[in-house]
Amino acid sequence: MSFFGKKKKISTEKTEAYLDYKKQAKKGDVTAQFHLGECYYNGTGVEQNREKALKWYSKAAAAGYPEAQYMLGECWEKGHGTLRNKETAIHWYTLSAKQGFLYAQTHLAYMYSNKGNHQESFRWHCAAAEQGDIYSIKWVGYYYLFGRGGVKKNYSEAVKCFQKLIELGQELGDANHYMGICYEHGYGVEKDPEKAFIHYSDAVFKYGSLDTKFELAKCYEDGFGVTQNINYAIKLYEKRLITNHAPSNYALGQIYYAGKGVEKDIAKAVSYFQRAALAEHPDACYILGYLHYSGIGVSQDYDMAVFYLRRAKEKGNEEAAELIAKCNAEKEKSNTPNRAATYQTHDDPSSRALDEQMRMQEQHETTRKLNDITTFSTNPDEVDAARKDLYDLGFYNNV
Repeated sequence: MSFFGKKKKISTEKTEAYLDYKKQAKKGDVTAQFHLGECYYNGTGVEQNREKALKWYSKAAAAGYPEAQYMLGECWEKGHGTLRNKETAIHWYTLSAKQGFLYAQTHLAYMYSNKGNHQESFRWHCAAAEQGDIYSIKWVGYYYLFGRGGVKKNYSEAVKCFQKLIELGQELGDANHYMGICYEHGYGVEKDPEKAFIHYSDAVFKYGSLDTKFELAKCYEDGFGVTQNINYAIKLYEKRLITNHAPSNYALGQIYYAGKGVEKDIAKAVSYFQRAALAEHPDACYILGYLHYSGIGVSQDYDMAVFYLRRAKEKGNEEAAELIAKCNAEKEKSNTPNRAATYQTHDDPSSRALDEQMRMQEQHETTRKLNDITTFSTNPDEVDAARKDLYDLGFYNNV
């Protein structure tokens, strides 16, 4: 980051400014030292030289100039004019943030969040929120709503944050999304299905919130705050699948499995359940285990049943253990050989089950990669590459 912006063609006026800053900086003028550092950092009025920028930022930072402390932190974080050192970067960011420099406060909040230190992240988001930073106001509300990272839940404070963002007319959509959650569950406000639906609708249609499409779809599926409309719910769930959203896949599976407002289609339900299971959705894993145990919509296969049920159990499904025991009992009754002993050719059922497990595991890893990339990456090429991996695996077949 720089406070002069991008490097531009050197002009006579900027060269004169650089020379003036240099003259005053050598006399000990702290403000001039910072601006001279900016000149060298951006190549404004002089040839770009990050080492010299570091030198003058350091002088101004040592004298307590908050903007210089921030830029010195950035140099250490990104390795501009020096070797990278995040701990040294945090030191200078902190000195700047303690003086109330907003950029330093928000940057520290995100750095600590990425390090998993949510207490410190919350602290600096609170400081930035007091200065009116809308993103930090959102995150403070988020921490209060969900109690993330050991922060104690405080629904009334969360509601204040989200209401403030809505009053400010912010265009993030998150405030409406979270207010919808508050009204749906009665967090900090009286439970009100219609208000929940209105906030979810605003988040989707005013601000294009992808995350809220699932909540809005649930409203239409269940008739929560709006007239029930299963077909429209399906459309919203399908739009949410762009990032392989596990709850949406599971919800669609449930709709087609039960024939809720649509023609019952077990094969289609299984397809959606499989996609949800790849993203470690515990209930999807359980129902696939049950289907393979009972032979409903799929071939009866106790090995595959156990494969899914173990994953459901690992993710906290308490009913999975009982069904695993039943699968093992049925295998013993039918004298099913051990998998390792039967893995001889690609024609026997046990080896096919193992192949399917390996394929599912490979898809699972790719799906997790896609979810991470679509959540954190700003590089569209990376996102496209991950999605191509899924297509190559046949992940989107028969959808």
